Amino acid sequence: MTIGHTIEGMFETDRLRLRGTSVLDGASILRLYNDPLVTPWITVGFRTARHESETGELIKQTENALMGCIIEEKETGAFVGLTGFMPLRAGETRNRTVTVYIGLMPEFWGKGYAYEAMAYVVGYAFWDMGMHRVGLSVFEGNERAVALYRKLGFVEEGRDRKAIWMQGGWRDLIRMGIIEDEWREWIKKNPVPQSSPWSTIASS
Repeated sequence: MTIGHTIEGMFETDRLRLRGTSVLDGASILRLYNDPLVTPWITVGFRTARHESETGELIKQTENALMGCIIEEKETGAFVGLTGFMPLRAGETRNRTVTVYIGLMPEFWGKGYAYEAMAYVVGYAFWDMGMHRVGLSVFEGNERAVALYRKLGFVEEGRDRKAIWMQGGWRDLIRMGIIEDEWREWIKKNPVPQSSPWSTIASS
């Protein structure tokens, strides 16, 4: 189920719209997965060119997430990237744990968009979906992403040592996470969109 798939722009932050996918998004998603600055950091398997015939599959991956959204600029409507979360294991929700993901086109790096989108998505997982834990994985060497996740309150929980073959060498797969109680403390100390329902916690 894709949250907001049938409601255009169901989720909004100060500058971004998080919405469901449509068949018209195929070319933009394909461009993200084929970008040479993006793919090394999001591909676990062999990194090969993705073809136009795969756009349906890529859209389906977003639709099949527990929450899967296109990120676009509110002002221009430009495609920014993808974000959302999925159960830790397919079909398993008993432990109320999800894995969050995000990928942005390089032209939107450094604008604070990743922070803005992820702060909303993580908050939605805890506040609306009743999750207990949100986790993620990131490749060693992706310092920009690690810094973002730490800023959002995630802590390193462990590493799969030398688990990723990338650019001629082995890298650790870093596992990070945040628990509901930690998130509630985090939002009391960090700015959240005033439009978000959980902004009331920050002022309590």
